[in-house]
Amino acid sequence: MTPDGLVRVTVSDTGIGIADERLAELFQLFSRLGAESTDVEGTGIGLAITKRLVEAMGGRIGVHSTVGEGSRFYFDLPAAEVDDHSGLSQLAEPAEEYHVMHDDERVTSRASRQVLYVEDNTANVRLMEEILAQLPDISLLTAPDARLGIELARAHVPDLLLLDVHLPGMSGLELLRHLRADPATSGIPAIALSADAMQADIDQAIAAGFERYVTKPINIVELLRAVEEFVPAMANSAY
Repeated sequence: MTPDGLVRVTVSDTGIGIADERLAELFQLFSRLGAESTDVEGTGIGLAITKRLVEAMGGRIGVHSTVGEGSRFYFDLPAAEVDDHSGLSQLAEPAEEYHVMHDDERVTSRASRQVLYVEDNTANVRLMEEILAQLPDISLLTAPDARLGIELARAHVPDLLLLDVHLPGMSGLELLRHLRADPATSGIPAIALSADAMQADIDQAIAAGFERYVTKPINIVELLRAVEEFVPAMANSAY
């Protein structure tokens, strides 16, 4: 427990350590501190996402490191409050109910909800995979262009569409018009993603049929809330 009443979780390693002047880069998107030139895999987005999620929950994250000795990462979060034993029993009730479910109900409770993301930028796709990994029971479909996006939407009829506005060959707005014209996909809610932040761009997308418009660089908490608004079955995450 920290002096201000937060619960601290610490993870330490005995690696090569990080120089003080580079510590601030750790929590920046796509920053790998030179590891991109090695055999170590990664995209450099995990810590950036973790930092935003921890802060969204009223916490903080940090690191202490010594070159040649290793690093110690920590995050602090507010402690949960349980007033009495009745509160504990209430937390346990869903598990008891689960065990007495019929088989068909259990399958339904575990079923993934599908989100289709149409985006031609591979880095953005990887970022979206990391972001939506914070939500339980979600299956992410991806397509690099509008043509494949239309095929996947018709084949799977996902619960939500995430469409980049600037796609090669056919824009996200045109893609949505095609899907809205098809009775099989006309009712799927859609969120537009674009670096265009002018009000005229937002108004154009909403007029084309998008329910929400999220600007890039993506505000992770804003996106998660927008996704959960249209796919409420996934609204069990905390961020």
